[in-house]
Amino acid sequence: MTMKKQKKRLAPAAASDYAAAAEAADLMRIEQNELEEKVKRVQGMQMAGKSGNLVFCAGESQLYTLDQLMRASAELLGRGTIGSTYKAVLDNRLIVCVKRLDAGKLAVETSKEVFERHMDSVGGLRHPNLVPLRAYFQAGDERLLVYDYQANGSLFSLIHGENPTKSSMQSSMMDIIST
Repeated sequence: MTMKKQKKRLAPAAASDYAAAAEAADLMRIEQNELEEKVKRVQGMQMAGKSGNLVFCAGESQLYTLDQLMRASAELLGRGTIGSTYKAVLDNRLIVCVKRLDAGKLAVETSKEVFERHMDSVGGLRHPNLVPLRAYFQAGDERLLVYDYQANGSLFSLIHGENPTKSSMQSSMMDIIST
């Protein structure tokens, strides 16, 4: 068979292979675009859940909404170096402790993503000596941390007692330290 005849026989086969490859490439592009759109939708839903809504930490059930938390009766428990702490009584009689962080008093400006990463980490901590973080909120400069309310009084009064002079607990702590 001459070279000319071989080329004529291969030309239709090569053309059909080329068409099949082009069609496969088109299908792959379409599937890739659909997948990218799905990823964007899911990411958008996740961001919507974290931009202005109360975000519950891992394993926590949503017992209240941000609106209910904002409508709750609040009692100032104290002020610290980075914010104020409130006792909030919700409509369903659930009592929580809300720490409102003061953006102006924070030493370092943290981005929204860094703050969320830290809160997700802290929200996963469980230990008998830690009050677990239940939820957090962030929108603009407003940042709230929601904890279980502990009715045991303040740490200051626990250490120093009602009388700011030497309390029995302070004495026992000094005994432990000196041994």
